[in-house]
Amino acid sequence: MQLAGRLLAAIEALPAPQREAFLLAVEGGLTVEEIGSATGTGFETAKSRLRYAYSRLRNELGDLR
Repeated sequence: MQLAGRLLAAIEALPAPQREAFLLAVEGGLTVEEIGSATGTGFETAKSRLRYAYSRLRNELGDLR
């Protein structure tokens, strides 16, 4: 599978709250505080969702390093 396809599949496989936080950060350029505000969650929740999303993506795509 091509790199773009693998990345898209990995992003789509994230739980919805993690995917939302990841896309708001990467595509929207939002800070953790802004993600929390946009999703109606607190700073720590937004931070955790983003951290877990990055961790899952690293694990899924780690062989590409």
